[in-house]
Amino acid sequence: GLGDEGTGWRGLLVLRHPDREHFTRERLAVAHLVAQHFQMLISASIRLQGLIFYDFLTGVYNRPYFEEQLEREIAVADRRGQSLALVIVDIDDFKSFNTRYGYEGGDRVLATVACVLKSALRHTDTLARYGGEEFAAILSPPVPLEEARLISERLRAEVAAEPLTMRSLDRKTVAERVTVSVGGVLYPSGGRTVRDLWNSANRLLLEAKARGKNQVRFAGDD
Repeated sequence: GLGDEGTGWRGLLVLRHPDREHFTRERLAVAHLVAQHFQMLISASIRLQGLIFYDFLTGVYNRPYFEEQLEREIAVADRRGQSLALVIVDIDDFKSFNTRYGYEGGDRVLATVACVLKSALRHTDTLARYGGEEFAAILSPPVPLEEARLISERLRAEVAAEPLTMRSLDRKTVAERVTVSVGGVLYPSGGRTVRDLWNSANRLLLEAKARGKNQVRFAGDD
């Protein structure tokens, strides 16, 4: 048995040989040493991956990983002749949380929203903290337009429904409500490049903000 509780992985090393007498005590000792070595290498690789690809505060992917993944997903969509969606999610009035509850309160809002968004996505989708209070999601192919709209609305609704209790700077407990605005676009109809997709989705996000926040604007909406 192999594994590491600190990094959360488990595995099994299986040795086979037609001659049952092949595995002498010395050979099993060597296999044990090799297994320990690979166990350390795997754990180190997972820790390094976490440092490189994940946002420390929220536990979701970071911007560099997301941009690479979007390029890969576009290549898959092209190869299969399928569509994917890019969705940008921005926390409404985020600065007010920092003002009322300090930066620790703002961090709690970010971590909570990240958790809710991740649970609302499909297991094949990719979520990242893109920067500040902004998150981005790739709805992996195949995803038709109506399903992409439904998923985007689910992201908005589940954040709005999530109960959140905050502690103010004067140590009072306050029941808060967090909302997000969402802009989304489908590939390839909404753009053929990463930049085109991002610009289109960001424009729709700004429309959602301008129309009162806590809403979804998706390419093709009236």
